[in-house]
Amino acid sequence: MRYAVKPTSTAVAIISQCPLPGTARERRDPTIVAGTPNAEVSLLLARLDGTTVEVDTDRTAFPYLVTACWTGEHDPLVLVQSRDQRRMRLLTVDAGTGRAEVLHEDTDPRWLEIVPGVPAWTADGRLVWTADREDTRRLIIGAPGALAEAEPVTPPGLQVRAVIDVDGDTVLFQASAEPAGIGLWSYGPDGLTRRGPDGGVEVGTRAGGTTVVARRGLDRSGAVFLAACVGAALRPSSSVVCSPHGAERNAGTAGPRISALRASIRATTPSGLQLQIQADKPPTTH
Repeated sequence: MRYAVKPTSTAVAIISQCPLPGTARERRDPTIVAGTPNAEVSLLLARLDGTTVEVDTDRTAFPYLVTACWTGEHDPLVLVQSRDQRRMRLLTVDAGTGRAEVLHEDTDPRWLEIVPGVPAWTADGRLVWTADREDTRRLIIGAPGALAEAEPVTPPGLQVRAVIDVDGDTVLFQASAEPAGIGLWSYGPDGLTRRGPDGGVEVGTRAGGTTVVARRGLDRSGAVFLAACVGAALRPSSSVVCSPHGAERNAGTAGPRISALRASIRATTPSGLQLQIQADKPPTTH
């Protein structure tokens, strides 16, 4: 299969995966199982003139191509992992030549957990990463090549589950202070900020300085959507409650003006930003 990462004026990064031989079902789902050969996975830069160049990710030692991302004006980032899942390398790729360079390597005598959303770039050129320190998976933001020395920006006891968005120099992420809840947090120039009410499971998104949070919990039926602009605190008074059957109601008069039409919610923030939240399925998290 081929997966386009980002087009530029000269190239598009694509991943080409060759399925394993076997039955028709195995070819549709080429999952690696114990005792079988590694999947043949390659990373290429495809130029607009039709030529391609393969990126050397050391497939012999690192057969797993975990993820590839290419955002803004920064170089592409690639994450690869050994088959025993005890080594992981973060690579940067020269978009002009396809040459890969190792930025960081993690090792663990048991296994390394893949965290969704990392690696990622901030607008000022720092890398977003996670590291297990003091029995906690913590958020790391540091200069390329210096992640091992970077200090975590989240405290011990707050387990980072996934990075959701990077908006400029602000990172939106999911984390758990206790096993029964998944909260939404952000870290940016103003420090560490809790982005939703306590309790339940929260998902969200952030762009242009606006954060939207969807929360589900046992205290009410349906999901609560909250929006905040340019660093303002999220307030229940600026939320919409959606029942499982599609009935909506305004949860207050202050904050964004919100109207709901069938399976979607459209909101106009005080700054005039138009938001639309699709609510045909309950928000989920993994």
